[in-house]
Amino acid sequence: MSKVKAISLSILLVAALTGCSEVSHSDTSSSALRIDQPLEINETSVDIARLLTQASFGATQASLVKAASYGSVEAWVDAQINLPATLQLPDVQELGHSSFRPPRHYIWWQTAVHAEDQLRQRVAFALSQIFVVSDIDYTLGNAQHGVVHYYDMLSASAFGNFRTLLEDITLHPVMGIYLSMIRNEKADPVNNIRPDENYAREIMQLFTIGLYKLDEGGEPIPTGKPEPSYTQRDVEEYARVFTGWNFADSPEWQSNNLTQYDKITPMVPQEAFHDKGSKRLLGGVVTPAGLSARDDLKVALDSLFNHPNVGPFLGKSLIQRLVTSNPSKDYVARVAAAFNDNGSGVRGDLSAVVKAILLDSEARQAPNSANAETVQNFGKLKEPLIRVTHIMRALKATPGVNSDSQLHLYTKTNDAANVVLGQAVLSSPSVFNFFSPTFLSSHTLAGDEQKPLYSPELQILTESLLSAANNDLHAMLYDSNNRRDKVGRSAILDIEAPIAIMRKGRDVYLEHVNMLFMSGGMSDNMMKVLAGYINERVGVHDPSSGKALTKAENSKVNLQLANADEDLAESIVVDTLFMILASPEFMVQR
Repeated sequence: MSKVKAISLSILLVAALTGCSEVSHSDTSSSALRIDQPLEINETSVDIARLLTQASFGATQASLVKAASYGSVEAWVDAQINLPATLQLPDVQELGHSSFRPPRHYIWWQTAVHAEDQLRQRVAFALSQIFVVSDIDYTLGNAQHGVVHYYDMLSASAFGNFRTLLEDITLHPVMGIYLSMIRNEKADPVNNIRPDENYAREIMQLFTIGLYKLDEGGEPIPTGKPEPSYTQRDVEEYARVFTGWNFADSPEWQSNNLTQYDKITPMVPQEAFHDKGSKRLLGGVVTPAGLSARDDLKVALDSLFNHPNVGPFLGKSLIQRLVTSNPSKDYVARVAAAFNDNGSGVRGDLSAVVKAILLDSEARQAPNSANAETVQNFGKLKEPLIRVTHIMRALKATPGVNSDSQLHLYTKTNDAANVVLGQAVLSSPSVFNFFSPTFLSSHTLAGDEQKPLYSPELQILTESLLSAANNDLHAMLYDSNNRRDKVGRSAILDIEAPIAIMRKGRDVYLEHVNMLFMSGGMSDNMMKVLAGYINERVGVHDPSSGKALTKAENSKVNLQLANADEDLAESIVVDTLFMILASPEFMVQR
């Protein structure tokens, strides 16, 4: 499609939705839209909806209109990159002391659902699952201000340079605690002390280069018998580099008490405990003896930053979290190239990497593209948290009456979201995240041995968690919508817009919810089932007959919907929303 045609279609979409010829980029209020203005499906609107599924915490009626108003996907991405970061620490500090876990989760939900810098926040969430820390242990469980500051650091650096981010992660005291780099001490054979290898191993395995040497498309080489990207000796040498770092406010070194110290200010060196010997690092880098802890760190991080694996390793990791679980080698290679050079000779520019991921032809290809192989393998399962944020955003969730102005899930407080969803931000069970990027769900779904199909998020989609999530969804939709008695803590979902649009006609309503929740990708079979259910509810047709409705019967359905009493209208909308949002189709990001 030509750029001119895309812009023209965008303008038509905006005009159709708003009843006017222009939409201000600064107008984020849902009041700018009439609630009975339905979304429509066309080539451009579907691409925009798919973009917002990949690059935000879920499309809304207002965000679809606003994104369309920019005239191109690239313009929207640029505008999002230029928005300042929404930082969560100040609000978390207002709500409670550092050992109190719930406020961090409350503010994360508030930010994910309502923050304007949606792309930055979505990328930060992706980064938090690559550079993992978790508050499930005692020390970090009682350091919630430090944990949320770590997340804010990821948000602030989401579009900066990877080399800067890597150093910020390395020296953050929360990471120092989690992977035991803090008070890591040089070797002392007399006292049987050796440097801790934990951070040295994970910065290579999980944060920068991965287990094996990679080609530019992110595939281990040589094929069939890949060569390790590092050895145990490399781990030991980097462990020596990461010695001599302590809390910024700690007067002592030998202490197991980590709770009382500053968890926000970067760690500082204590040279007496740093190994000043020469180290042999990756890429043939050798540090001279006598370097300070800070100079040693710079050389070591530079050696990792410049490793050829980093572009494809990080690029593929971010593609999997944002766009698709099984990117083609060419897609990964194009993103890696953007990491290696942003077009101006700069390596590690994360804004260039994110743009390359979202603007790539593979990400933007239509689901019915002629490229059969990439379309067949394209997409991913939505993470549980993102499924819920999408629902809350699309249905304009507001805090429950007895919620202290915070967004709550129905049955659990948000800090226990992992009980209902199997996932809670910065609370993964290990440094390997909630799921593996190379998880193979079954022989049926995993493809052939030479080209396996990964499905990371399916690793936590257990029967019990699926039941718990759907029970919670049912309770939210049926018992905590804006037409129910507002007495609980649960977030209140606003169903006025769907009801108003349903009164305009069955097909108009189904097209609207298809766009809002499924980026226009609802299957014909699902559309048929939903239409049949609506026909039956208004008493026009029994779907079990299998007969198509006549033109007169279709008109009667729409007339009945327009004139339906409030109870029937609410019932139809809530039922159809539950059918859609509890369906396997909604769980798939296309």
